[in-house]
Amino acid sequence: ILSQVDFNIIWRYFGWANQSLATIVLWAGAAYLIRRKRFHWICTLPAIFMTAVCVSYICYEPSMGFGMGIDISNIIGVVAAFVAFVAFMTLGRRPVAGAPENV
Repeated sequence: ILSQVDFNIIWRYFGWANQSLATIVLWAGAAYLIRRKRFHWICTLPAIFMTAVCVSYICYEPSMGFGMGIDISNIIGVVAAFVAFVAFMTLGRRPVAGAPENV
């Protein structure tokens, strides 16, 4: 089935999926570091940037995304990154239920 699809379309989906996976891993790494009271900014700052990029791309891309204008897509991406950052900082420092206190 994949051999019948235009390779450019497959490549766009692969590229977006790869960047989205990188974003998820960065947020997971940041969560791990903040829960252990370590220097989490090494993962948090790239995660914020990548969140804005991935959301902007999927909003803008006309053939596989929502096809919005570039300006509104960038605004939505920045807002999504800000919301993710606020949620991370709010929820990230909460103790995990059942986890040992001094890990």
